[in-house]
Amino acid sequence: MKLLFCLLILSIGLALPKDLTAAINPLEFQRVTSEQLELKELSRVQFSGEDRGRLWGSSKWTQVLIQAEVVHPQRSAEGLKAGDVIAIFYRIDHTATRSRARDYNRQMRGMPGPQFLHPPQPPQAKEPDETFWAHLNPMERSGRNAGLGEMESLSIQGRLFVPGAYQYSFQPSFVEAQQSTDND
Repeated sequence: MKLLFCLLILSIGLALPKDLTAAINPLEFQRVTSEQLELKELSRVQFSGEDRGRLWGSSKWTQVLIQAEVVHPQRSAEGLKAGDVIAIFYRIDHTATRSRARDYNRQMRGMPGPQFLHPPQPPQAKEPDETFWAHLNPMERSGRNAGLGEMESLSIQGRLFVPGAYQYSFQPSFVEAQQSTDND
């Protein structure tokens, strides 16, 4: 009887759609990205601004462009190798994120359920040569029309990517975290 119950629970877990399992396990967001890379930052440009609209008020935003060298490609559907240079571009709309978070909290009222997803904060390197993990998708396949805006005039090296795992885009996944503890 216990075996039958365990098999039932396992089959239900395997049958769950990816979005539902991702809501339970944030690592699912990282697993579906095409690129899982260890990177070393070469340069970073950030622009912050405010769009003032006549009807809806103002919107505060930040655009981020990071040039990075691939140190270790854990997974790369695009065929990236160590030494390749890539660019990561994305825009954070702070006003829209705050508004969505407020609506989400009002709707959930503290109940457990799907997590609130938001754009990632830029990775923070503590040392000049420190690496960071990135879970990315190619910009042309991301389905997002990011628009380079103020960054169009910059010289961008390498292929262009966008964060693909929401707030988990620049966090190591369980695989990398486990490898780093095994190496210590």
